[in-house]
Amino acid sequence: MIDEQRKSRRHNVGYSAWVALESGPHACVLSDVSESGARIAIDDPAIVPDSFILLLASNGSARRRCEVVWREDHQLGVRFNLPTAKKPAPMRRRATDKAAEPDTAPEK
Repeated sequence: MIDEQRKSRRHNVGYSAWVALESGPHACVLSDVSESGARIAIDDPAIVPDSFILLLASNGSARRRCEVVWREDHQLGVRFNLPTAKKPAPMRRRATDKAAEPDTAPEK
């Protein structure tokens, strides 16, 4: 029995996808997917760099940054590199901002 190391359950999907290479998009099939990664079927796993962008839509509108975890004959296992949430910079008011000036309008 294989020791399961995945953190989240995978779902079989069989979706068309594309690996973004310097030479252009290369077709592949998203065999199964989870929140944290996927298994990709591809004709030549050796052409895929260790870190790459997976295009989930043909126009590139949906994509994931991926890191190769394993390679086998015609398959890749990848982990999605989720962006870290950046804390927004604090807002600062300048002395010239209207909100920073005292209200001097006459009352009615």
